Amino acid sequence: MDTLIIVGLGISALVALAIGANDLANSIAPVVGSKILSYKYALLLFFISLSLGALLQG
Repeated sequence: MDTLIIVGLGISALVALAIGANDLANSIAPVVGSKILSYKYALLLFFISLSLGALLQG
């Protein structure tokens, strides 16, 4: 039973990261497209935002 809970939490975390990455990519794309940020800085912002969102909001 404990294994099932751990596997379920792991799958839930992966789905949450995938949904968050999709939503974040939709908001970062116009910034890169309009050349406000370079691709390098947009990726840095993307990974920081995604990691903090996943860690702080669960």
